[in-house]
Amino acid sequence: MLQQTVAPVALDALVDDVVRDLLAAAPGAVAAQKGLFLQWEDRPMSAAIEHGATAFVASYRESDEAVRPIDRFFALRRRAVAD
Repeated sequence: MLQQTVAPVALDALVDDVVRDLLAAAPGAVAAQKGLFLQWEDRPMSAAIEHGATAFVASYRESDEAVRPIDRFFALRRRAVAD
């Protein structure tokens, strides 16, 4: 799946950025997303969206790995709105 194109001279920097983001991601989130990608291939769009939403809710309930970054996101958003 192609997500971004760059000039050949910029490719190494882009790869470094993508790898850095992947390494910073929570391991459980990366594993769950890989599983979702595999399941989405064989489902109609509406079923894939529903399954993704269900998986998100389950991850939020089962581990603080999802809770911490989401709480941080909303805290930053509240601060931005208050400013």
